[in-house]
Amino acid sequence: MVIKEFTKSEIKELIKEKNLLPFNREVVSQHVTKMAKSVAKCGVLRAPVIGVLKYHEVDRYAIIDGQHLCKAITLTTGRDKVQCVVKEYTSKKDVIQDIAVLNNTQKTWNDLNYLIAWYKYGNDNEFYHQYSTLYNEYTNTDISIGLLISIFTSDKTGFKEGRLTFRDRDFSYKILTLVNYLKNEWNLNAHTLTGLVVWCNNSKFTHKVDIDFKYLKRLIKDELELRPSDVPRSRDEFAEFLSNLY
Repeated sequence: MVIKEFTKSEIKELIKEKNLLPFNREVVSQHVTKMAKSVAKCGVLRAPVIGVLKYHEVDRYAIIDGQHLCKAITLTTGRDKVQCVVKEYTSKKDVIQDIAVLNNTQKTWNDLNYLIAWYKYGNDNEFYHQYSTLYNEYTNTDISIGLLISIFTSDKTGFKEGRLTFRDRDFSYKILTLVNYLKNEWNLNAHTLTGLVVWCNNSKFTHKVDIDFKYLKRLIKDELELRPSDVPRSRDEFAEFLSNLY
């Protein structure tokens, strides 16, 4: 890594949509406005990270971290050059792993940002099929990404770092089917549904027995019809409720 000065016109070129990395976040105008005010008042307090993408036929620059900051810099006056950290990359995988690490450290990315990033990374990643599956489930249902992640995988770190592995695909889809039913038919909240996922995936509750999902669905349905006010809605209480019910 080296420190290199970029002119404002060079930064303006890098921030153009056509030059942004496809697996990075979209630039949010409200965040840019907030950062521009900070830059005008305090100056640039951290250096953007610029990558030299050497895996192209012709090396090109791209913003690895700091696209909002770069956009904010272009909106301020009195600054002709900006110091940036420059790092060379020989593969897309190295790029997105750095993006994931940088954003995970700064806590600015959420689960959906990671999902979209690794999905857009494409099938160069050996785990692409899992991200594609999860992305399709997210776009075709109204289940939150956090709940979907808890249904399909127990390795949140792997999910963020591009190594999404599923627990048991068939088992997870049975959970997802029941979650969809309880959300759409009974409007159970995310905390309650998370309790169901916890119960299904935790042998502490199921005692490692095979779950008959049709039977489980009928039990829950009967309770919701007969005693809806007695059905707990928090995660841990709903998991305990299912343990006693099943």
